[in-house]
Parts: sequence; structure tokens; C-alpha cells
Amino acid sequence: QCRALFGATNESDLTVDSFADIIHPDDRDMRQSKIQEAMDAKRSYDVEYRVIWSDKSIHWLASKGHAYYDENGVPIRLEGIVQNIDDRKLAAEQQWTFLRDVLSSVTEGKLILVHTADQLPAELTTRSERLTLTESDSLVVVRHHTLDLLETNRHCDERCHDFVTAVSEAAMNTIVHGGGGFAIVSTDTTGAVQVRLEDHGGGIAMENLPKATLARGYSTKATLGHGLKMMIEMADHVYLYTGSSGTTVVLQQEREAPLPPWLTPRPA
Repeated sequence: QCRALFGATNESDLTVDSFADIIHPDDRDMRQSKIQEAMDAKRSYDVEYRVIWSDKSIHWLASKGHAYYDENGVPIRLEGIVQNIDDRKLAAEQQWTFLRDVLSSVTEGKLILVHTADQLPAELTTRSERLTLTESDSLVVVRHHTLDLLETNRHCDERCHDFVTAVSEAAMNTIVHGGGGFAIVSTDTTGAVQVRLEDHGGGIAMENLPKATLARGYSTKATLGHGLKMMIEMADHVYLYTGSSGTTVVLQQEREAPLPPWLTPRPA
């Protein structure tokens, strides 16, 4: 069964001493944490993670199961099933790539949907401290920091107004729909101003992304969907990373408005 699951063809492929040895290093803590949380709550667990086989190929697995306990409530063993979900993950990746390209096209490149947090742009060189977003009063602080940098870098009044409006919308969503989070405002020597906002809410499901990003005023419960269209219209660049563990939006405004794609010179 193990050889069939991972594509192994002979006994020599089964070279690990324990199942934990082949779990991807980036997923080990997450997998253990989810299983431990389920055991502590005396409920079943359901977790997806990557493994590295002996030929160095990476595969996706889904584990479902539950713990058995002794008369004192101490867990004595885990029992469950493991399923290879490579095909499902590949299909989801293809769907996400198609959606990313479509959203980029219809927003004229202003919306950049990223798949992992490390694909988000780095903060600019001069940055604020982390600004906590937990209540409406904190909106004033974020707006003040943003407007101060825009004016210092000589952004025109209309672009200042638009970008501050976009930042206010994103910050409000972080508080109301994301359950609170934080913002970091930064700038650099080019005069660009960036605001990074992060929450740990429910995120935006893939099937809701088109409406969340293109339909004005669209919202789903516990997501940051509301107002994304406004942000795209009023900021030069909107980077979006969203998933079940939360949402990060990075808004950036250049000192001068970028040329539309059809007027941008192509490299020789």
C-alpha cells in the first residue's frame, strides 16, 4: 500500500525509518499542530501536507483520522487513512493560475494575485512600526501615516485622496471582516508609498475572488472581499494573498501615475 501511494516500485524505495521522516520540513510543524489540536479537543483530524519521496519528488497527502484514549483520557494511538491528492492539487493550481491571469488582464495589471506570502513585495526602505488595527480609531492613525508620506513625497492632491481612500477601505475590512490585524506604512527614495495590511480572518475563497475583486461593494461573511474593486480603482498596485489562515493586501502608489499597459514602452 505504501509503494502504491507514493509510486514506489520495489522494497528498496522504502528507505525511511518512520513516516515523519518523509514529511516536507515546511509542513511538519503545521501537521503536528493540527493533529495535536484535534487530540486535545478529542475530535477527528483532517490535514493536508507534502511529503518528499526517496527520488526527491514532492507529493501531496491528505490524512484523516482520530485518536484512541485509555480510561484516563490519555491518547494511546492514532488511527486513520492517508490519501494521495496530487491530482486535486494540480487541478487547483491550474485553476488558480488561470484566475490570476484573468484578474490581472481585466484590471490592466493593477491586481497581482499571489500564491504564497513570500511572493508579496518587500516593505520599502523607510517604514513605520506595526500599527495595530482593532477598532475604528486605529483607522485615523493609518490614514495619518499614509497621508504624511504621500505629502512628503509630493504626490498630487487627487492621487493622495484616492490612495488614502483605498487604504481606509482596506483597513476597515481588516477590522470588520478580518477580525483585526495590523498595517505597516513605508516609502523609499523614488517617492513610492506602500501600505501592507494583514489579518487572520477566514480569507476569500477562490470561487468568490472574481466577484470580490470586480464587483463594487461585494462582500461575503468573514472575508475581506468588500471594497476590493474600489482599492483596485484608486491604487496603482494591489497585491493580494488570501487563504483560510487570513488575508494580506499590499497597496502601493507611485509618485507619478504609471502609464497604462498599452502606452508602456516595450523593451527593445
